[in-house]
Amino acid sequence: MVRKRAVEVVQTELTERQQLFIEQLLTGKNITEAANEVGISRRAATYWLHSDDHLVRLEYDRLRLVATDAFRQRIANLHNLALEALEDALAKNAPPAIRFAAAKFLYEAHLSDIGRVNTPYGPEDLVRQEVHEVKEKAYLEQFDGHYMDRIPQ
Repeated sequence: MVRKRAVEVVQTELTERQQLFIEQLLTGKNITEAANEVGISRRAATYWLHSDDHLVRLEYDRLRLVATDAFRQRIANLHNLALEALEDALAKNAPPAIRFAAAKFLYEAHLSDIGRVNTPYGPEDLVRQEVHEVKEKAYLEQFDGHYMDRIPQ
């Protein structure tokens, strides 16, 4: 008896449940939660997403990219607004207290490391550093330059 081969049906449109499933995923739910919410099996949902050429996977990836791009655009807009606000706060016609607060914020957040002066070591620190270097040198001299044949005591 010859078995009939299954005919693969190519889907051209998303069903309403598939659209709802994608929406649930985009809200942050995992596959199981989204499948339960929509009323489909987790197995079917997993199949849809793990098949690279399945319509659900393609639409999910497309919508995720759209959402990511929209989020990045919002961040860029907020970045521009923040820079404009800082520029306004540092403008010559801004009140001196606001100019000072904005300048202090920028300095402490971004410029303080550049202008920091390193304090010189005190005598105790120099002696401690020298003793450490001598002990380290003596410790390393216990070993042959190429082979470690014994463990120091």
